[in-house]
Amino acid sequence: MGRRPAPTAIKLAKGERRPSRVNYDEPEMAPPSSLSAPKDLEGVGLEEWNEQIERLVERGVLTDGDLRAFEDYCRALTRLRVYEAQAKDAGPELAIAKGYEGAAIKYRAQVNQLRQQCGLTPSSRGSVKAAKGQGAAKADPAARYLNAIPGGKSA
Repeated sequence: MGRRPAPTAIKLAKGERRPSRVNYDEPEMAPPSSLSAPKDLEGVGLEEWNEQIERLVERGVLTDGDLRAFEDYCRALTRLRVYEAQAKDAGPELAIAKGYEGAAIKYRAQVNQLRQQCGLTPSSRGSVKAAKGQGAAKADPAARYLNAIPGGKSA
């Protein structure tokens, strides 16, 4: 068990100090063909989509294969806000009795999990500097090795 491994793009952007932990042969997925939101996405989820999509694609965190997870995150965020509003309007006792509070708690957990997968939390993007220049690190194993050593210089 243990921590789930970070995607290769994140490891390279952070500057992984142990190159043996990076899968340089990981298949690269194409960027999304369209950045437009799904037609039935609405509310807070649509706002989040419009705010984050370009940034995530630009940094190489969101690919065509990740688009569905990002869509699920946006939909779950919309539902979370709906249940939070219903719970607030109903009051504490009625919100618990009608299940609004329980639904909000479950959606909050799902949203937080999907946020991590999409690189939208401080811990998931933790020291990411830039996603550019990945090709150079992939191409030259000697430079990769020397850069991984503290104080090492590029060959």
